Amino acid sequence: MFKPDLANQIIQRVADEVVATTSGIQGFAEAARAFARTGNRVEAVEVLLDIELKLNELRALVELASFVNRKTEAD
Repeated sequence: MFKPDLANQIIQRVADEVVATTSGIQGFAEAARAFARTGNRVEAVEVLLDIELKLNELRALVELASFVNRKTEAD
């Protein structure tokens, strides 16, 4: 079981990572769109695959936050 204070710290760090990762994803998406608009579909897909990796990281972070929440003592 996690103590509430520790759980809050972990979940805050997870949220910070989600914010940072989603900011990066926006840049990747804009790059993919720019490649696609100029006819560089191969490069666009390569960048989109990088986004897929980031989305998997986000999923793992959300799962971590959920796990910590479930395993936290009542306030």
